[in-house]
Amino acid sequence: MPLDTCAAYEPRWGGKVVMMAAQRKGQLPKLCLCAMKLPKPRDAQHTKLTASCSIPFAMNTHDSEGLPQQPPTTSAAHAPDTGEADYAIAAWRRYAHLYAPLIASPFAVFLSPAIAQATGFTTGGNSLPLVVSFAIPTYLVASSFYPSNRPEPTPKQSIRFTRKNDLYRAGVIATYGRLFGTPPNVIQYLVDILGSYGADQWIGERPVGTRQRRSEFLIALTWILGSWFVRFFVSFDTPMLQQIVPLVDRILNLTAYVALVDDVVGVLTRPNLRTKKGKATLIATQAFTISACVFLFMRWAKGLAEGEVSPYPVSATEL
Repeated sequence: MPLDTCAAYEPRWGGKVVMMAAQRKGQLPKLCLCAMKLPKPRDAQHTKLTASCSIPFAMNTHDSEGLPQQPPTTSAAHAPDTGEADYAIAAWRRYAHLYAPLIASPFAVFLSPAIAQATGFTTGGNSLPLVVSFAIPTYLVASSFYPSNRPEPTPKQSIRFTRKNDLYRAGVIATYGRLFGTPPNVIQYLVDILGSYGADQWIGERPVGTRQRRSEFLIALTWILGSWFVRFFVSFDTPMLQQIVPLVDRILNLTAYVALVDDVVGVLTRPNLRTKKGKATLIATQAFTISACVFLFMRWAKGLAEGEVSPYPVSATEL
């Protein structure tokens, strides 16, 4: 029930009603604060005004019946879902920085020689500097389409690419070695898949919702360096160890390859454009992606020109 209150107007307070008090029989005094503004009086006859206020003072935590008041809560159903807001953005805009290097790679292949000839830029037969330079226009074009107000990823969206779906991991593992011309080997492929899941137990995966590692590739690279260090000081002379050690090395190399794909996809799909370091990382990643695509295409084209069935055939145990 609203309390009958009376407020005194004071000109020096700029026409604001500040604090009012009321008392009921048998109850403690209650304070309330009225946020309304009153017009400034034109003469001294209007120096007092009355008002009614039913808004309890902020320090009053009990209602008129003496029961504690509960703060208003927001229903979980009405809580903002950043995942739904992110999916509301068109996919081609969300993945603009992922698609752009793939689109720019053919242009880098065919335009680099023409640009070098037109500008007189000589690199001693090495077109890598020109290929890398394509990352700058690629970044600028993709940034014009990428949403600037994209919400932060949810814990589910923060899972790295090959861990979101087993088919993604299987697809990436299938490209291991195939990109360099290794002939397919079903048994070796199954061993690679089992070894990839086994490496998760060795290296470890952080739970979903916790802070993820900045780079999974650097973690896998640390394991590879540790393996080299052990082999440098320890000799494996027994036949059994000589078969196990190459298998372990292959699994570690495969883990590093999968982690590299995860890092590249993560930077291209969720770039940090708020800082200069994040922008530089994105440009470097796009330059690496373009260079890798051009490198693989040139090796494949050279192998076909030489009439080889496989551009650079290697054994299944080498990659």
